[in-house]
Amino acid sequence: MLEIVLYIIGVIILGWLVYRVIYLRKKKREYQNAFLETFSNQEIQIPKLNTGYSYGYPSLEIIFENKEQLKLAEKKGLTKDFENKIQNIHNDIKDFEVDRAVYFTWEGRTYSYTTIEGNSKVG
Repeated sequence: MLEIVLYIIGVIILGWLVYRVIYLRKKKREYQNAFLETFSNQEIQIPKLNTGYSYGYPSLEIIFENKEQLKLAEKKGLTKDFENKIQNIHNDIKDFEVDRAVYFTWEGRTYSYTTIEGNSKVG
């Protein structure tokens, strides 16, 4: 009897893992399609797209060649358009916040932050 219960639990876990792999691949394709629809055939060079997950939520980083390319994309409304497409992809997640999931940056960007003591540092 114990073997049957363990077998059923194993099948359930395996089924859930297969489902998650299929789900994550589908979402990645949707991100890539939204990315290409937004940024291809524009006056800017197509940026890079990095996808991942953090705390169970999607994380998308769009990396432009330089700051000017990012500013041009913002001016043309491409960044907002991409965020809207990602928000539509995740309408099923009640507390999904697209501004936390999508991050726009450029190659070679340095980050600054403030320490607990209040000193500004560049990293």
